[in-house]
Amino acid sequence: MQTRFVQALALAAAALAGCSSSSKHFPEESRDAEHAIDHAEESGAERHARLTLESARETLANARRAEEAATRDKQAAQKQLEQARARAARADQRLELVARKKQDVEDQKKVQEIALDRMSERANELKAKGLDDAEIHRLLDTDEALARARLRCNEAELASIEKELELVSLEKKDAQLDQDAANARLATADQRLEVSRALFQRAQEQARLAELETEETKRAAAKSRITSAS
Repeated sequence: MQTRFVQALALAAAALAGCSSSSKHFPEESRDAEHAIDHAEESGAERHARLTLESARETLANARRAEEAATRDKQAAQKQLEQARARAARADQRLELVARKKQDVEDQKKVQEIALDRMSERANELKAKGLDDAEIHRLLDTDEALARARLRCNEAELASIEKELELVSLEKKDAQLDQDAANARLATADQRLEVSRALFQRAQEQARLAELETEETKRAAAKSRITSAS
């Protein structure tokens, strides 16, 4: 009595397992392959078509591994793509900020250049009024030195800004290349999923073949027995 009950529970568990699928992306193909292998086993393929049945099982295992690998790769590629997009966005923001900073410094440089031009004009005016070079130098030297120092500072800052622009441009290019790589990984993962689907279908056909080979072997054996009995 207890043995029958345990057997009934085992059959019920097997039935429930048969209704589910281990595949997330291809539940129908996976379920069909699993059912086909179950049917082949029930028909006696383990004995009469063992090699074909083992091939079906191996193909099913390969399909599952391919799907798992594709799923991992796709998740990693999606994360890589999100990070690359964020890097590209940050690079765009920095490029905009540095470009505005460059414009501000160029405006400051123009102010100093205009100031120096006016000092030169002022020096000519003073010279025309009869002042000698020493007096002109004494009157304008401090302001001119300050303007030239500011101009050199502006030029140095512009040089550093140019280098920063080159750097950020390279960072943006790197982020774009990373996006391309992530998209390529996604495409590869999708193709690997298609391979997984094809393997599930192949496993189903192999299992069907194992079942047919089993039936043929049984028919041949029965025919042989009938012939022998005759």
